[in-house]
Amino acid sequence: MNYYDFGLAHGLSEAGCRVTVYTCQETVVPSDASFAVRRFFKGVYGAGSLPIRMLKFAAGAAWSVLHARWNKTSIAHFHFFRYGAAELLMVSLARLCVLRVVVTAHDVESFAGRDVAWLSRLVIALSHHLIVHNQVSKQEIIRVFPSSIEKVSVVPHGNYVGFQNAALTKEQAREMLGLPANAPIILFFGQIKQVKGLDVLLDAFSIVRKQSPEKVYLVIAGKVWKDDFSSYQRQISDLGIADDVIQNIRYIPDYEAVAYYKAADVVALPYRRIYQSGVLLMAMSLGTLTVASDLPGMTEVIDDGVNGYIFKKDSPESLSIALLKALFSEKRVSTELIDSAYRKMIDVYSWNRIGQSLYTDYLKVLPPGSSL
Repeated sequence: MNYYDFGLAHGLSEAGCRVTVYTCQETVVPSDASFAVRRFFKGVYGAGSLPIRMLKFAAGAAWSVLHARWNKTSIAHFHFFRYGAAELLMVSLARLCVLRVVVTAHDVESFAGRDVAWLSRLVIALSHHLIVHNQVSKQEIIRVFPSSIEKVSVVPHGNYVGFQNAALTKEQAREMLGLPANAPIILFFGQIKQVKGLDVLLDAFSIVRKQSPEKVYLVIAGKVWKDDFSSYQRQISDLGIADDVIQNIRYIPDYEAVAYYKAADVVALPYRRIYQSGVLLMAMSLGTLTVASDLPGMTEVIDDGVNGYIFKKDSPESLSIALLKALFSEKRVSTELIDSAYRKMIDVYSWNRIGQSLYTDYLKVLPPGSSL
């Protein structure tokens, strides 16, 4: 979250907002930060006792909210990926300290039933305003919580232009990762879970191998989350593609992540269900061509044939056609698509533009006489 948090904080600062980021002790603070950073969450990560870490989290949340109140802060803006007891605690503490509560719902899927329903309802009820990253997320929240219709707005996820090691060349990235120097590479990056459609990509890659005019590799890099990778391993074996599938199944730190994007010719996003994709924005920001399924969260960002390629969800045949087009179209066409994607990241998804939009939303929930 560091890049997102700091990009947003910088954009808000540029819009004229006084910003403090409350985070954990592991966070590395940028030397040129235009905002304050307080690392009150200490000892909440690691292999220690879960009850003790939960108590430390609660203490960090309490210190953060009390400090914000003492610092005459008007708004507490939380970023949630789920909506359980910890999230309810933070929102409740902020309300007790008479702060206005804004919540960015990063993973709207959790609203649809994976978490305890009454906890989700309380988090919504205690929030003064809700932020989502696109229209499909807004529609989903309103569907699940009709009462939220008056307090939810869309503020896009920012770009990854300027992310660390962004100047890395393809040759340098491939050498760093030990990947083939010259062959075309398709990348599947990020959490590996069923809704991400890796099985669809494997079937499509099998077709690509048979139709490709040259040897192609598929690189899978990311950590398994609530899924069983052995099923994909069997599929790879059954399809006879093991020699051309390079696997790095673990958490990938940021400095390596950039190298994977830079090393790839195409980033594939065969998702079955998604509301917003940081992988998509990262690829478009770093100059890598994207192929994504025709979900609303994707088509809001990708214009097919203009700044990337769209294929029919759950169709290996459609995906294989898009991948072959992305890999073997004229260099001029690929360059135009990549340049168009980068321009969209700069124009539509800049952090300064997002900060200004969010600043406007803040003004709507401020109590009379307050300032940012």
